[in-house]
Amino acid sequence: MFSIYTLLGDKSPVVSNERLEAELRKIFKADKEFSVQHQSVLERPVLGLRWADWYLATVSYEEGQRVSDDSEVISETLNLPSLKIDRVTRRIGVVCYDNEEHHCTNEIMHIIDYLCSIEGAVVFDPLKNSLWPHPRMDKLQSNSARS
Repeated sequence: MFSIYTLLGDKSPVVSNERLEAELRKIFKADKEFSVQHQSVLERPVLGLRWADWYLATVSYEEGQRVSDDSEVISETLNLPSLKIDRVTRRIGVVCYDNEEHHCTNEIMHIIDYLCSIEGAVVFDPLKNSLWPHPRMDKLQSNSARS
């Protein structure tokens, strides 16, 4: 199991679980095996993503003090002040379940591509303590090196 956090900056659009569901349904509209289930994890609403009988991931929009506290820790870990993520209070959390047979690897990549495409968003991999590579990464790292 692994997690991905998408930290939503000031320029990021308004997000909700309903909007995430609509976006994910657009991405996978041609996939007849894709389905979304509304669930609750630790009393928080989440979207359960399934492909046929394979339960792949949960996705949820989160906001508030817990997100802010985590963002400070992530900012300290990355040491990239140019990202200005230490005060982020909104994020999208994705938890991907074990996939030893690599059933849905492409689907996971489509989800991550979508997350990386969100304006003003930074995608963080807590397992590796690193940002998910995306087209802006080189520019962000070179700006940070000048700071």
